[in-house]
Amino acid sequence: MTSALPGDPQTWRELRSALRHLMARTETTALAVERRSRGQDSISDATVGRKLADSDAPLDARSLRIIVNACAQGAKEKGLPTGDADLDAWLAARTQLVEGPPPEPRPVERPRRFHWIGAVLAMVLLAGADVPPVEPVATRTKPCRNGPDRPDAEGLTISTPKTNAVINGDEIPVAGTIDLRQDEKPWLLLYAVGECKFYIVSTVRVDGTTWHSTLYVDPAQHGPYGAYVVVVDAATDQHLYELQTAGGSPFVDTLPAGAREVHVTVRCCA
Repeated sequence: MTSALPGDPQTWRELRSALRHLMARTETTALAVERRSRGQDSISDATVGRKLADSDAPLDARSLRIIVNACAQGAKEKGLPTGDADLDAWLAARTQLVEGPPPEPRPVERPRRFHWIGAVLAMVLLAGADVPPVEPVATRTKPCRNGPDRPDAEGLTISTPKTNAVINGDEIPVAGTIDLRQDEKPWLLLYAVGECKFYIVSTVRVDGTTWHSTLYVDPAQHGPYGAYVVVVDAATDQHLYELQTAGGSPFVDTLPAGAREVHVTVRCCA
């Protein structure tokens, strides 16, 4: 591993231990980490500072960003060195743990040689058969893309950010209005246009008829993203919760069926 982090962590347990040492060196408390998460209801964020125990469980990228950014900010405010609070290095270390060691090279399989008589016979048979035309590769699949912005829907709006807002750093506040029905729950999703995936960010906080949250992105991944708020039923809410608490970088391939949704395009990053 070439992470250049203290201790050069080779396992999830070592990565978590290195993060705890970083918090201790920068005098960053678990409460400071939770304040960095701005009080969201997300278990993976709001309690990560207190639950950063030595464990072999993977650590999701968003929680890692919150911890390292909180340590960097804390070190800066206290006049401490911030060299080992390099977010890019920590994200690179996590990526290498997720991907694991490179696979062993597979032996090259020699192509089989057919007798020339068999080849001629096959050509004769194909000449008399009705062979359907092959569909061009370019038309087999359509490239995924973010749909036209939709900031307003029935009983749901997104007022912040505006369309094509540029994210400064690694986060941007999101807010709007909402009219919740019985057993409904709103979630914040980040649509990665190049990957065709809706990453699960967190639930959103609701105060009366308004909602607010924070959208996190990887500042190294430039380009357009979709900031989505979806209102789902109880069963879908439980499903999203289970995906989120399982760790990693949870996502869904499509929006939940029957969900109300609004979204705007944002751009990463200034």
